[in-house]
Amino acid sequence: MARIGANLADVSDDEMNQDRSWTVLPDGWYRMIGKENVYKPTNAGDGMCLHLTHVFLDGPRQSKEHRDFLTLENPSLDTVRIAKTRLKELARAVGHPTPNRIEDADELMGKPFMARIYSEKSKDPKYGDKNGMQNRIGEYKTCEANGASVDQPAPQASNDAQPSDLPF
Repeated sequence: MARIGANLADVSDDEMNQDRSWTVLPDGWYRMIGKENVYKPTNAGDGMCLHLTHVFLDGPRQSKEHRDFLTLENPSLDTVRIAKTRLKELARAVGHPTPNRIEDADELMGKPFMARIYSEKSKDPKYGDKNGMQNRIGEYKTCEANGASVDQPAPQASNDAQPSDLPF
């Protein structure tokens, strides 16, 4: 149990009734930075999942968070292979000196990279926008590989793969 002792008396009824609707981002490349990570058991209890929190560095969601989930331990070898591939891709994108061997996910935090965001129909309606769509990360690259410097945003790609073209 997490004891938080939060006093919520200053949250008004008006704030409780605000429109919290949002829409998915257009498919494309976005400059991000790793903020935090947690390695914990999967919801099914049959493995371990790395929960990565990234922050948009610019664009319509500047300073907003986005999460990615990599299941690194699981009975499904395909699930683990995909997660390890994505983790190595992220390690290369942030310039990790040994992307074949990551000792601690903290080594991937605080370094800018590019993420290709795409949208897909959410399997769980509570995670989608009003149309049931959600954003996912399809690929990681270095900022330079996608035409951006670490300090400046990349141009938006216009010919990004659609979710049905993705390998997973």
